[in-house]
Amino acid sequence: MGRFFSSKAVLLVPFTALLTLPAHPPLHMPPWGWVALAPVAWGLAGPGPGTLGWLGLGWGWGVIFYGLRLEWLPDTLGQKGGIPPETAMGFSAAVVLALGLFPALAMGVTRWARLRHGLNPLVMFPVLYALQDALLGVFPFGGVPWGTLAATQTDTLAARWLVPWGSSLLVLAMALGGSAWAAWGSQMVKHPTVKHWAHRPAWSLFSGGLLLLVTGLVSAPVPATPPPAQPESPRVVLVPGNLPVGLMANPGLAPFQRDDQLARSRAGVEHLRNTNDWRGPVLVVWPESAIAGLPAQGPMLGELERAAKDMGALVLWGANGQLTHQGIPRGTNSAWLVGGPAVLRYDKRFLVAFGEYVPWGFRWMLGRKVTAGDQDDLAGTSPPVLAWGNERVGVAICQESTLPLAFAQAAQGTRLVAVLANDAWLPPRGASHHLRLSALRGLETGRPVAVAANGGYSGVLWRGRPIPLAAPTQTGLPAPEPFWLASALPPVENTPWLTWGYLPLFFMAGLLTLGAWLLRRPPEE
Repeated sequence: MGRFFSSKAVLLVPFTALLTLPAHPPLHMPPWGWVALAPVAWGLAGPGPGTLGWLGLGWGWGVIFYGLRLEWLPDTLGQKGGIPPETAMGFSAAVVLALGLFPALAMGVTRWARLRHGLNPLVMFPVLYALQDALLGVFPFGGVPWGTLAATQTDTLAARWLVPWGSSLLVLAMALGGSAWAAWGSQMVKHPTVKHWAHRPAWSLFSGGLLLLVTGLVSAPVPATPPPAQPESPRVVLVPGNLPVGLMANPGLAPFQRDDQLARSRAGVEHLRNTNDWRGPVLVVWPESAIAGLPAQGPMLGELERAAKDMGALVLWGANGQLTHQGIPRGTNSAWLVGGPAVLRYDKRFLVAFGEYVPWGFRWMLGRKVTAGDQDDLAGTSPPVLAWGNERVGVAICQESTLPLAFAQAAQGTRLVAVLANDAWLPPRGASHHLRLSALRGLETGRPVAVAANGGYSGVLWRGRPIPLAAPTQTGLPAPEPFWLASALPPVENTPWLTWGYLPLFFMAGLLTLGAWLLRRPPEE
């Protein structure tokens, strides 16, 4: 059995990325995420390839893992972005190959620490895997967290406990869970690194039952509970969009879009009046790219401001903007807040690489950005918080709702983060992943998240899941369903993440590494 472990089993490690599939939508089986890393940990703990071999195995694992997570990327670039199919496929493959380097480093360094210093791989692999999860939240291109296992757990007990301390801390716990299952499996086949006293059948039965119980407990869904009443809290009216990608750059549609969005906004605000639910301020949120063209460059901005004041509400809406940079007009992806004492604006700071700008050195690959226009968009510099009177709302546009640090900045000092999304670029599976990452960030910061999307999901997320919203039964206009959504905002729950950031993760990683160092022993190859 030991020879089988050392020769054949390790060859299966790259393919264990397939074991993460059931944890993700559409199956969404959270317990599976706690065992999916067990084969990798099992292979790292046994004899077999050295550091370079495990770099290759980890890279293969990462390519399969991220290939499954981002399988929609060629369609988004080719069918919707207008990129030639061969270029879209080549670029998507390059992205997956690059992202595979992250788990490759985690596994290669784990093996090196085992061979060079005798550190236990069942401890070091979870530490390094969690650190690479944190790194992917900020690098490359501002962050690419689309593969984090934490997004599979947003409605579980473990997420409720650990995500407020940082979502990568939950990934650390999940990887440790995989190591625990690997240790249990290795004792069943008399793994050479496990002491012989662990091979007793009674101990195996007890430890396996205990692991099963703990895995079931931490991955159990938390019962959905309605948020407590907040009589004076702001009310939010969300007005979804249904504009296809091909019409987003057509300024001739702007008047129709404006009238359609305003009609549905008035219906939502009127609903609040009719239900005596008018004690607090009302914020109406439209999606990213809610109006095509440059509506703020003409009289439409003033018309929207007057309409918002007539409704007695503030309207937060997404549209293209324009700034002059070094004498050259450059586009911005902006959010505008009208209806208050002054018009407020936030320009998106974390642009989508290749979608809104082409990073230096990559223009030869795609030629231009995927969205309309030959010039790259210009990133904003102002904080993602819009304030009026005593109220403040955090703003996240598009993928900013998936980035830990960007979302934390939008949550500071606010009691709501409004996400303006344009998920018409994404197929349903991609939009579902976007939703889960947004829910994860809301749970991480303790903020309710109001998502208004063009395509995809619109609603309010609280404690990692959607909450029921009031919606009309009849629309009366050719508009997406639901016509509009209205909700009182849930309470704010300040979290350690907002105060300490990654420090708890670094502390736990350092503590585990110190323990592995103190208990190190020569590898038994």
